[in-house]
This record gives sequence, structure tokens and C-alpha cells, in this order.
Amino acid sequence: MTIPEAVKRELLAAAASADLRRDMALVRAGRAARTLTPDEYVRFVTEYNAFIDHQLKPFRPMVDDDMRL
Repeated sequence: MTIPEAVKRELLAAAASADLRRDMALVRAGRAARTLTPDEYVRFVTEYNAFIDHQLKPFRPMVDDDMRL
């Protein structure tokens, strides 16, 4: 898969951005500073899915006669 030249230029411009570098430094610092609880993780994933407009799949229970570990 090749990346179009216009996309390459856009990515290189974003990588050179001081704002993006500052934001990524804040993300790295926050990641090292603490761990998430399961509730915080679920909240993040739920909000992120809403942000990217990810449609939920309908719930389907797992049904099997022989479920071995």
C-alpha cells in the first residue's frame, strides 16, 4: 500500500507541529503517572467510540454445548 504524496506532506507537517509534540508529551506523562481502573477504561472506550461515530453491534449471547478452556 502506498501513501499518496498529499497525505505524506500532511503527516510530515503534523509531525513537525509544536502543538502536537506538546500534546503527545502530555499523553506520555499521563500514561506513566497512573494506571486506569476498569471503570475509567470502559468510560474512555465508550466516549471514544461515540467520538469516532462507531456503531454498536447488537448483543449476541455465546451459546455452545461444549465450552472448554
